[in-house]
Amino acid sequence: MLFLSAFIRFKPAPEPPPNDLLAEARLRLGHMGFTVIALIFVLLSLWQR
Repeated sequence: MLFLSAFIRFKPAPEPPPNDLLAEARLRLGHMGFTVIALIFVLLSLWQR
């Protein structure tokens, strides 16, 4: 337990999140892209049966 507390003490503090105004839009675009790829994969899988 003492070792873990010493490890946490020497670990640097996490960086604050960047002030990016487009971060939310990029996240949505990424989710939409993943959804489109997943739908195409499912449709192709069902079409080949």
